[in-house]
Amino acid sequence: CGGSGGARSFASCPAASAQLRRRWALLQAEQRLEQLVWEARRVHSQEPDWPVAQYALCLALLRLRRPAEAAALARRGRARWPHDGTWEGLRARAAALQGGEPPCGGPGGEAEGVLGSGAGETRPSAPLGAAPRAHIVVASAFCGEEFREKMRPARENHARWCALHGYTYACLEQNVAGREDPTWSKILHVLEIFERGAEYVFWMDADSLFIHDGVDLQWACDLDRDLVFAGDLNVVFNAGHFLARRSAWVSAFLRGAFRIYPWPRWEDNGAMMIMLGGGSPDDESTWLPCFERMRVATRTEEECGRAMRELLPPAMAEHVWVVPQHRMNAYEWPGGGGVAALVRGDPILHFAGCSAQEKPALVAKFARCTGHPAAPLLGSRE
Repeated sequence: CGGSGGARSFASCPAASAQLRRRWALLQAEQRLEQLVWEARRVHSQEPDWPVAQYALCLALLRLRRPAEAAALARRGRARWPHDGTWEGLRARAAALQGGEPPCGGPGGEAEGVLGSGAGETRPSAPLGAAPRAHIVVASAFCGEEFREKMRPARENHARWCALHGYTYACLEQNVAGREDPTWSKILHVLEIFERGAEYVFWMDADSLFIHDGVDLQWACDLDRDLVFAGDLNVVFNAGHFLARRSAWVSAFLRGAFRIYPWPRWEDNGAMMIMLGGGSPDDESTWLPCFERMRVATRTEEECGRAMRELLPPAMAEHVWVVPQHRMNAYEWPGGGGVAALVRGDPILHFAGCSAQEKPALVAKFARCTGHPAAPLLGSRE
């Protein structure tokens, strides 16, 4: 896809433009509007003569109830494209919001097609950076000198992303659990961070990367649960990534999981699945049935909803939130691998299931991804 002088652009590439619209429609459907604003601003700055990015940005700002910014964009759009009546509709909607009136109907025209039929709705939100932000510590473990060296790009990726968003990064370098598999150390590491006063801890496996600079973790905090996590095509819970809130419930949950040992299937991940299924660390007869109960796919919103309603015990479900896999735990496989995650705009890429020999090369390949949609859709450099 070439523009003037052979430069690639969304305006000159219908296929890439269609992919971008699908990506932004997904962000809208999942209420990931801050991410949409981040992406649309960057595309618009690079292609100011392509109205689609400006439409998307204006609509997202309206849905976030940021009418002053939306109105300014609409005025510029009307001046730039005076024969497109959509801009006047957007300006009117922004004026209504500024005046405290209920939003009028959708903008119609090209703008309606950018974000889909739900674009006329709004939800309350503070401007970016203005809402109270949770104190989050991102925790990980890189145990063993050889492993640390091979996976250095992952650790650097974590540290860079945390600095970008103002999060503390707490990296463990020793197996403190006293067990053969060092993954059990994550439980003790998280508990120790809470003891130091952290409000939230987000666990980030060493074989995973942050691949979108425009997505932070506040959305998961806003779900107001003690434990937020994702599963995959096989299970309700993957221990590679989860957000835990400091509470007596979380402490009891993690300490209980640590006591489920020895457990032969998936180590700490299996132990936490047993706890989620309603198992007791004091009754080994509950371990296997509760573990098997959690072996259900949670890739989509529908699958997550079913898990919350039908699989998790009610006393457990009121403390947790299961999110679709791509929100927190996209895999290098299947379905196009890491490139598919970049095309969708996923925030985290996890190399679970890849061999120890494959992981260093994969980490090096994706460690510098920023989330800009031009990279995967147009083949541009990040």
